[in-house]
This record gives sequence, C-alpha cells and structure tokens, in this order.
Amino acid sequence: AGERVVVAPPTAKDPEGLWDLLRTIIEQEHPKLIIPCRDDDVQYLAARRDALQALGVGVPVGSVQGAAPIADKWHSAQFSQAYGLPFAPSA
Repeated sequence: AGERVVVAPPTAKDPEGLWDLLRTIIEQEHPKLIIPCRDDDVQYLAARRDALQALGVGVPVGSVQGAAPIADKWHSAQFSQAYGLPFAPSA
C-alpha cells in the first residue's frame, strides 16, 4: 500500500462532517497515522485522539488542554507566561 494525502475541509467549518469523512477514510484506507497540518486540526484531533486510537489510527497530538495554545493566541500567551517561555506579544 502506498501513501495517500487527503486534503480535508476546514475543521471549524463542519466538524461533524469532517469526523464522518475521517471515519470513511479509515474504513476504506486503513491508515496507520493521521497528521494534522493546520493549527485547528491539532486541537480537533486531540479531542478525538482516543476514538481514533480505538480505530487503530495514530495521531501525533497530545491532550486537548495541551493543544489549546497552538490554536489560540491568547492561550499561547498564557501558556508561555505560565512556563516562562518567550513569545511575541500582540494586541
């Protein structure tokens, strides 16, 4: 089996439709790994990590709480301040 890339619709646009798409792809293609490529995808996949792992699919994401700083500048600033990490402040 070769590698295949599927470009999914934006996560925020239709989260349930995306979940249906992922399940269909998993049933048809039996992927071993789903890689998030957009910031929103990291948090989306983190929220479904256990369900995906139960289907036999790995996802290189942590917890939803750990993914929050990736998808939101405010969370990123709070996370960075809490752990003494440098960051570029913005409005």
